[in-house]
Amino acid sequence: MIHKIITIAIIAFACIADLSAVSHKGVLLLPEKVAAVKKKASSDTLYRNGVNSIISTADALIRKPDITKVDYLGMAWLLTDDKRYADCAKDILLKNAKASSWADKEMMMRNPPWQAELNTAHKIFAVANAYDAIYGTLPPKSARRLQTGITALR
Repeated sequence: MIHKIITIAIIAFACIADLSAVSHKGVLLLPEKVAAVKKKASSDTLYRNGVNSIISTADALIRKPDITKVDYLGMAWLLTDDKRYADCAKDILLKNAKASSWADKEMMMRNPPWQAELNTAHKIFAVANAYDAIYGTLPPKSARRLQTGITALR
């Protein structure tokens, strides 16, 4: 399990680059770095296993969506150009953008309601990376709904 996590972390951090070179200022998953990962995966077993792990996780998310792992769908989209991943990520993000809070229902039912929890940071990270990954596939209306909805979450 730790090997899988390390492999995925290596691939994610390999995608970090200078943000000034792109028109949509993404966070991690920049086109030139994704291309480098794809190329490396064709000849390096560690990278290939990491890419396959990302794709397997994304396939499972198509069957059972999970906001905390939506970034896997974004990465799978960038690594495969399979629109199913981008479409599923968009659906998950749009559903999340309709929520009233980043916190789970259980946390909001506490007295006083908790506006955040440890899982909140993970959700925000996953949402930001998925949004950046699929940004180019979003119709302007969907992009605006996501921007408005996500920023309105408490």
